[in-house]
Amino acid sequence: MPATPAGRGQNWWVVLAVAAIAYVVLDHLDGAIALPLRELSTVFAAVMLDLVGYPITRAGTILSTDRFTFDVVPACSGSTTLRVLLVLAVIWCGSHPRLHGWRRLAAFAAAAPLALLANAARVAALVALGDLQMRPVEGVPHVLVGLCTFVLALSCLFLLCEALAGGQASQRRPLWRGLLLGVIGAVLMAPTIVWCVNGWITSPLDHFGWALWIVAGGAIAWSWRRLPRDDRGQGWGVAATAAAASLVVAGTLFEINSLQALGLCAGLFAGIAFARGRSAALRCLPAAAILVLGMPVAGFLLTRMSGFHGPAASLTLRCALTVVGLLAYWWLLRRERGIDATPSPVPVAAVALLALGLAMQTALVMRGGGSVERLDLDISYIQGAWVGSDLPISTSTAALLGRDHRCSRAYRADDRIVELVVTSTGGDRHRMHPPEYCLTGAGWSVVAERTDSATLSDGTIVTISGRSLTRADLGLELAYWFSDGRMVLHSYQAMLAEDSMRRVRGVRTDWILFRVLARDRAAIDGFLAGLAYRTTPAAVAPQAVRE
Repeated sequence: MPATPAGRGQNWWVVLAVAAIAYVVLDHLDGAIALPLRELSTVFAAVMLDLVGYPITRAGTILSTDRFTFDVVPACSGSTTLRVLLVLAVIWCGSHPRLHGWRRLAAFAAAAPLALLANAARVAALVALGDLQMRPVEGVPHVLVGLCTFVLALSCLFLLCEALAGGQASQRRPLWRGLLLGVIGAVLMAPTIVWCVNGWITSPLDHFGWALWIVAGGAIAWSWRRLPRDDRGQGWGVAATAAAASLVVAGTLFEINSLQALGLCAGLFAGIAFARGRSAALRCLPAAAILVLGMPVAGFLLTRMSGFHGPAASLTLRCALTVVGLLAYWWLLRRERGIDATPSPVPVAAVALLALGLAMQTALVMRGGGSVERLDLDISYIQGAWVGSDLPISTSTAALLGRDHRCSRAYRADDRIVELVVTSTGGDRHRMHPPEYCLTGAGWSVVAERTDSATLSDGTIVTISGRSLTRADLGLELAYWFSDGRMVLHSYQAMLAEDSMRRVRGVRTDWILFRVLARDRAAIDGFLAGLAYRTTPAAVAPQAVRE
């Protein structure tokens, strides 16, 4: 085999540098090219609709049907699609091992018309859908249409590159793909890691979760050279990459941290599969399980399933399961290594899948899931025979909750005392968790669960969840419910399901959580019988939805 020219292995630096320069230049020219792109997108969208027999008329950048008018605004010009597709084309075409000379230039040149046609197809689809529902397409459907057309353009670019490819592929492993995969993966998983760090800092059940991550990472690092190597990791790696991107995007859309945690583990599996092969990735599954044990969600789930509560129980259970995981990992390492072959290079499809996942995550975060109707809560210090006074809260808790902390009060009637704590999500469901979670983290144990109906002072009947808790020789009663000002839901699971359905439609909800605590149920029942509150839309502008 002929010697590889000096510096050939460093070509990926050149590709990334050119891609970065292309992005900066196109971003700088965005204002100048937006208007021509709007006009071209309008023309091509009108042609597409006309070809399928859809009645359409065009006047400048305005497309009209018999029932609907659509103005191709600057946000729909397609400049972002063009910029992203051209950057990906630089990376893809510049690193393809079987694209040379004019073939490489031809494949890159095709990216611009593909981006233009993709945006025209997006505009045509939005016009057709808007005409069908007699209103503009907004929220998640709007995002999905854009993503589908972008994926179509990316797929066409890939097929074109494969059709133009010729000659022999380089025998050197394209190192830039692994590096790019790691960089994109780190950015994609950043929100999950931030969530874990916040959980380790704020949750009593999870203060030592970081130590389990060190154990898992140390175990993999210590045994890295002992792991088998094979060339059967590409298919498994691509599948795991697709699973990681899907789970993280779903977790972002529905704001379910456990999905993002599973996505992080799938990403770890994919990275090991590409670096060492399928056998090594399978052997590292116990280490990935230890990684999951270190995540904040594990503490609550373990204590709830086992019946043991408190930080000490959480730490003991995690340590025991970590020992089991390490023993399983050690046993798998002792098994026969099997074949020893150089792993196949990271396929471009894996990089593209992860980049697509990052693009979808970014779009969801930027759009914010739609506007949020903030609610004002009016709740008096006098509730029938009960008189309330504010309870002090710590500075750290006040900083964490911010404007989403509504009130913390103690209400007294004769010798009875109840505490009322009201918080809200502010449209960010990450701020909400099962209400008993804070109490179990402080050492309380749930001994009974129930669902009750309560009649408030204005005659409103609400369904609430009740919990009986104990710690040492003390007893505590908890009642809670969720409200959006119109609907009352009695459980965290019911709120989660309803909020997820609204998020699919691109709507965020400011859920208010009411918690009432007392030493006995009779005090809670008496307080609820005199309780009255009123919610009204806050006098602030809703969050802007970015296009």
